[in-house]
Amino acid sequence: MHSIGRLQDTRALLEAAFEGDEDLVLKFLKKGLPVDAAPASGVTALSEAAAAGKPRVVELLLERKARRHR
Repeated sequence: MHSIGRLQDTRALLEAAFEGDEDLVLKFLKKGLPVDAAPASGVTALSEAAAAGKPRVVELLLERKARRHR
């Protein structure tokens, strides 16, 4: 995955996590995007899901070894 595509996928993963879209989050992870993928800001899917109050996505990410702290 080249860097522009990966950045776009990372942003889409963060949005999916924030929206609570478990299926889309899984799609990106199965595609090979790291569970802790983050843009330069350091925001992760886990932090987005937690901030948006999406416990099912939080659990999904933690089951896949997302780091709780960066």
